[in-house]
Amino acid sequence: MVSDLVTKNAADLDPHEIFSHLPPNRVGDTDRKYMNEVLDDGFGNTKDPASMVARLETAFAEKFGVGFAISHNSGSGTMLSALLAAGIGPGTK
Repeated sequence: MVSDLVTKNAADLDPHEIFSHLPPNRVGDTDRKYMNEVLDDGFGNTKDPASMVARLETAFAEKFGVGFAISHNSGSGTMLSALLAAGIGPGTK
């Protein structure tokens, strides 16, 4: 049987309703705080879409003691960036 959530228009879904079904031990209070922050702004984080990404990158760089961090949205983009950072590009042998 297909869930009603699958058949609805995504814009009509209530994110708080969807995520309220997560078991309490599945995510911690901090996780829920950040998820709710994004959900309160809408799925697209419309107030400032770069804000959450910038905060993640800054926190990641600080945690690992590096000057900067870059997030990616796909494995392909991640691999390409890693190769270019290592000096490997088109025509490299």
